[in-house]
Amino acid sequence: MEKKRPPEDREPKPGGVHAGHRARLRKRFLTTGLDSFEDHEVLELLLCYAIPRRDVNRTAHLLLDRFGTLAGVLDAPAEDLMTVPGIGASTAHFLNLVPRLITQMARQCRQAVPFYMRDRDDVSRYLEQRLRVPLAPGQILLVLTDRANRI
Repeated sequence: MEKKRPPEDREPKPGGVHAGHRARLRKRFLTTGLDSFEDHEVLELLLCYAIPRRDVNRTAHLLLDRFGTLAGVLDAPAEDLMTVPGIGASTAHFLNLVPRLITQMARQCRQAVPFYMRDRDDVSRYLEQRLRVPLAPGQILLVLTDRANRI
């Protein structure tokens, strides 16, 4: 017999106030990156991929209440994460995976051959590869290079 979920954890009703919320979060991320997101919204976006077909807003807030910050949530042991209602083993391990991916990516970036910039087109290509999102109007980005034009 299927266990009944509390009303706040059930799927949003079609046409309800939360309908399309996940799609809006994803679109906003693709458009602006994470700069315009609050910590609970970043967690919501992550939880959307880990917990299908359920409103994860409350879960994101519970995680922040328990662990204080986004970093606190992502650094928490899986066992501690699973004490939060709505977080099972799979979701806890997914959240634990995020900082490990970031660490591995940073390690690989440090080992990569330096990117040399010869002109504005090189700067443009570099930013497109690294940011993968357009800059917001009025946003300024600074790219620093050494004397050999390495970033």
